[in-house]
Amino acid sequence: MVGMIVVTHGNIGVELVKAVKHILPESTSFRAVAVTANEAPQIICHNIRKALDELPCTHGALLLTDLFGGTPCNACLTFIKKDEVEVIAGVNLPMLVKLAYLQQDKKNLSELIHFVQEYGKKSIVIASEVLEVK
Repeated sequence: MVGMIVVTHGNIGVELVKAVKHILPESTSFRAVAVTANEAPQIICHNIRKALDELPCTHGALLLTDLFGGTPCNACLTFIKKDEVEVIAGVNLPMLVKLAYLQQDKKNLSELIHFVQEYGKKSIVIASEVLEVK
């Protein structure tokens, strides 16, 4: 199983993970790390490491952040390890729900990262174009 940790500014990630678990209660491979203002980088990294250690990450770990270049993302970048830990910035709820669903298929990290990146992009829609509202 690929472990997934949502690392974001404030409680955004915590709430996203709660929403995923509400939609798919059997989702056990998610954790969230909230990064608060003025929190020391060592503390953030410690909290990420703790979340990684708590997860069943038999096929790697995916760290999902809200904003590339932000403090949560920068902390996550220190954990990147080829074929073991990857970071994706720009997390959204449809992406997390899809990841939770795909976990049931037991996909590995390399199978997930590019798929979920594209899925996340495609989940951003202009409603009037989808509904063909004029």
